[in-house]
Amino acid sequence: DLSVGRKPIKRIWINGDPIAGAFREALQLEKLQAHIPLLLHSDPENALVICFGTGSTVGAALAHGLKEVTALDISREVFHAAPFFKDGNLDVANSPRVKMVEEDGRNFLLTTRRKFDFITAEPPPPSNAGIVSLYTKEFYELCKIRLAENGLVSQWIPIHHMSLEDIKSLVAAFVDVFPNSAMWYTKWDIIMIGSNKKIVLDSSSIAEKMNSPQVKASLAEIGVYNVDNLLSKYMMGPEGLRRFIGGSAPVADDLPTVEFTAPRVQSRGVMIKGENLAAILANRELPEVVFGSGEEMERFKKYFVSQNYFYLGQVERNNNNMARAAGFYDKALRVEQDNNDARYAYLSLNLVTLYTALDHKRSGLGLSMLKETEKLDTERLFSPQLKYLKGMFLAQAGKEVEGARELEGAIRLDSDYFMAIVNLAGLYNTKLNRPKKARELYAQAIKIKSSKTEKRLVREAMDKLPAVEPMTMFNQ
Repeated sequence: DLSVGRKPIKRIWINGDPIAGAFREALQLEKLQAHIPLLLHSDPENALVICFGTGSTVGAALAHGLKEVTALDISREVFHAAPFFKDGNLDVANSPRVKMVEEDGRNFLLTTRRKFDFITAEPPPPSNAGIVSLYTKEFYELCKIRLAENGLVSQWIPIHHMSLEDIKSLVAAFVDVFPNSAMWYTKWDIIMIGSNKKIVLDSSSIAEKMNSPQVKASLAEIGVYNVDNLLSKYMMGPEGLRRFIGGSAPVADDLPTVEFTAPRVQSRGVMIKGENLAAILANRELPEVVFGSGEEMERFKKYFVSQNYFYLGQVERNNNNMARAAGFYDKALRVEQDNNDARYAYLSLNLVTLYTALDHKRSGLGLSMLKETEKLDTERLFSPQLKYLKGMFLAQAGKEVEGARELEGAIRLDSDYFMAIVNLAGLYNTKLNRPKKARELYAQAIKIKSSKTEKRLVREAMDKLPAVEPMTMFNQ
């Protein structure tokens, strides 16, 4: 999330489930679901996106210059929500190249006669009632029929709320229909890529397509800046997939096992992700890539090792072993300093620790840790939060004037930073004897979108301010 501790996260909730979101981890899945296969396609012209979500996958597809993208969803309300996510989806609701169709995905595939260069599906988790029909062997067979020559299919497979055996069965269904499959992986999600033909990974070709202005900008939003970063998300190909699946039976229309077995591990929720990822990593293998030189190949191998350390860090973080997670993130960055996945994860982990230190008034630890954390933030994604934290730690340490300057700096970077504005107001009132300035800041905070409770508390704080400002060195 680009706004940890700063702004609310935008999500789509359906039947009590958070289905899709507009924060970095979610966007990485949603965008790469389209970017990876379209970067591998020689000349795509159209696409079919089953399950619209926030529209980010559709937006990513448009970035490749497609003539038309057909977006399917069974829920009309999801299409109506698209404008709320326009920053992440390229405002697809107003694009003449997007055709929104309120229809069931399988029914559309059964009735259309059209062929598509790219088909993708990102349905809710198969543990949800009635959803498994978009993960079965028969569903993929329908996709295969509607693929144009050289066409590719991508499918999201979650690793949370499911056992390892469930995941193997879901992967087996895809591989059964598309033997030339590959598993790719984001921060917490599997992306299966399949085709009727062998998928060729050509480093130069991918890099050239990544340099297209719209593709480059879309990938930059999720921290993917070069071909090595992209290719490092490769998990395994046909051989590795066969080892991983073993003897697991594919999910089928008449064998929808996951719909019944997944609820048995529902209570373990997202905590099961760690052991599932560890099992997947045990089968990870280098992709076969056509490189322009031996030097390029060696550079990628280094990045591949770095990414493995990042994934190991994710396992430890999911298992609540934060010190071990930090150690793996650090190793990942020592092997490849440009690994943005590792850097972002390390930063977000440090932010959690810093906010905890702030809650416990450990200003010395916080100020010391901030120095290293600021060095990690090369993309300047967390600059407002880091200035806010520094200001709060300084204020806790009795350096109120310096703390106020840092909080003002945070607000200059983000004029809607609610917590920075409110805390600066409190600092001006209680420590710096400037109630007039505090009142101005509280008035600014009330205008920001926040909860009714937050607005009420701000008004109560304003009501307690003295009517006359005392004479101080600030207002003489």
